[in-house]
Amino acid sequence: MGWKIHISSDILSSNYLCETIIRYCKINSLNFKILKNSEILLNSLSKKSRQEQLGKFITIYFNSKKSFINNIENIYILIDSKKANGPYIYTDKRYKDSKVIYYRFGAIYPRILLNEFGDPYFYYKKNKILLNSENYYKVFEKDKKLDELFLKYNKYEFKKINKLYKIISILHKSSTGNIYLGEFNNQKIIVKEYRPYTNIDSNNRDSIFFAKNSIKIREKIKNLTAIPKLIDYFWEWENFFIVEEYIEAKKLSNVINHRNCFFKNFNSILYIDTYNYKKFALQIFLQIFLIYQEMRKNKIFHGDFSLENILLNSKNNVYLIDFDHAYFKNEKKKHFTIYGNYSNYKIGLNKNNRDLYSLGCIFVNMFKNKSSYLKNKSSSKKIISDIINDFDFSKNIQKIILNLVIKSKAKLKKVHKILEEELQNMDIFYLLQNKIEFYEKNIKLTTLNKRHTLLFKAITGNLNIQKEENVFDIILKITNNFSINKNFLFSNINFLEKYEKCSIKKIISVSSEKDILLLGCILCFHYLKIKENTNFLKNWIFESFDKIVFFNQSQNHENNIKINHLFYLKMMFLNLYYKIEPKEQVFKYIEIYVDIILQKTVKYNHLYLIRDGLYLKPGLFEGMSGFVLNFNFFPSKIIENNKTKFDQILKCSLIINSNSSSLSNGLAGFALANTILNKNNNTDYLIKIIKEIELMEIKNKNFIYFLNKDKSVYSNDFSFGTLGVLFSLKMILIFIKIELKI
Repeated sequence: MGWKIHISSDILSSNYLCETIIRYCKINSLNFKILKNSEILLNSLSKKSRQEQLGKFITIYFNSKKSFINNIENIYILIDSKKANGPYIYTDKRYKDSKVIYYRFGAIYPRILLNEFGDPYFYYKKNKILLNSENYYKVFEKDKKLDELFLKYNKYEFKKINKLYKIISILHKSSTGNIYLGEFNNQKIIVKEYRPYTNIDSNNRDSIFFAKNSIKIREKIKNLTAIPKLIDYFWEWENFFIVEEYIEAKKLSNVINHRNCFFKNFNSILYIDTYNYKKFALQIFLQIFLIYQEMRKNKIFHGDFSLENILLNSKNNVYLIDFDHAYFKNEKKKHFTIYGNYSNYKIGLNKNNRDLYSLGCIFVNMFKNKSSYLKNKSSSKKIISDIINDFDFSKNIQKIILNLVIKSKAKLKKVHKILEEELQNMDIFYLLQNKIEFYEKNIKLTTLNKRHTLLFKAITGNLNIQKEENVFDIILKITNNFSINKNFLFSNINFLEKYEKCSIKKIISVSSEKDILLLGCILCFHYLKIKENTNFLKNWIFESFDKIVFFNQSQNHENNIKINHLFYLKMMFLNLYYKIEPKEQVFKYIEIYVDIILQKTVKYNHLYLIRDGLYLKPGLFEGMSGFVLNFNFFPSKIIENNKTKFDQILKCSLIINSNSSSLSNGLAGFALANTILNKNNNTDYLIKIIKEIELMEIKNKNFIYFLNKDKSVYSNDFSFGTLGVLFSLKMILIFIKIELKI
């Protein structure tokens, strides 16, 4: 306890003040202490410094009031005001008009002890002073002349603060300047305070520089709605103030910690939790990325992208704040990011790549909160791989996040497209998984015959046939393996070879319920892009099905050929064989089949539909869906030669025009065929078609069947009932995942 002087200093003034004050103290035998080096001084001027420690470069102690009064005036005269600057020390009083000399009596927080009775006390001039005694207030000495001197030099009447802009409360305290909640024209506002000579970087640029830098940047992007509007900026007393729009929102870091189920009890996580959080987080990240994209268009980098500088309102709209360290792309001045920024974790990061790296860190922190571990390539890959697996992201997402974190690079348009596609696919994945689970639980198994029971087991992945007795069992086994393992063919080639010489009669005798499984098997060969064992595949197609496919076809008989499941099956094999061995003879056969389809395609109510006899056929085996399915396998020359007509048919195939929900001739078949054709780029269509199928559901004694618009009730039948719909949805989910490499 006693009188003391604090000498404040910025970086540039520190050498001069150090030499001047230490020399004076030594000559006058005064006790003092000084900060050890410039690095400690720099930290004392930063945001992380405690407010009561800000700017206290040198402290001088006095034994008496008389010594203090004599020396403070001498020091005031000694210091050249043109060479000395420093931040205002808010725990002390300024001496006259000096920018660096401050004084006070006593400690801010005196050392409190307890006596034998438990009473608190502190020492003053070697005497114990009880906190609740009369002597407590007597120890705090005052000097009337000093107080008058202080008021003379430091009297100021505010012009805007608490007059134009009313201060309601302090939202955040900081040594470099507080953030206040205010009111203006009956509206809430934010008032940000910037104190000179604080938040100094190694170039001696202080809060004022960064405040004006923020204004310059925000004026450039003032039309960006995701940034709080700038209302006013001005000097008040010795500090600079920025007034901006108040956003009723929370920091994204707080929202993430509250909502992310992986930050809570891992064992209690349900699929719905991860789905909802994944969708929420991905939507937020897309908004953040779009803000970054808009800033890049204006050649601006934020410099401090982090969860702390992103706000989220109740409508999940994102706002970006704190542009103090933002900069223009071609700006020559070197910018230093503030302490704690993500980019400080990575050494040697180019200034124009910092935001991209920070975006990668934001994505990681939204799911695992491990951005501080992204220090090298191997740990980054491990953390990002865990996120991809835990939340079932596509490989495309994994690739762009790895590029952000490891290479700090990104093709903006491509990233934007991938993020939007991921969100779209989430909707269809969730819808498909829910419907699949619903149908599996609501099929009345007791009414299924032996064949349909096998089909149900194959579709749901529960079939385990030890001994195959016929072609039907083979198809079931293959399809089952496909349902649960997309790489099954590599381990099942030998299994297929045993049945290479299956009789044609058995295959022809298989009804349409089995044909769709056979087509599923063939599609596996194509979509998994198997290049190995092509000789076996060729022989399997050619030798086993030569009597079906390569028959003598003459032009005179074309009009008599019926478009049915056998017709499409033959065309499928021709297309597959041509891909393996493009012979001219095979190509001619394909042309014949395509000509037959085009001859039987008619325009009906602005739609191009396949018509055979008196019937318009939407079916997977005998109509539009079957054509769409085959279109995937046509040689490119066939497509080029018939492009206009094909485009018309395919365009019509996307129009929901069936009164049936079935796989054989209705919506389920359409959905499957168009998914295979359009890969994963047909989300809206699939959602609409599944909703249409839902409208045809009918519940009877707690089990699900389908009701057509003509009120005819279907059962669990594979071609026309629930089993077919279930199979279609499961195959769609598998095809999309394969295409996205999930």
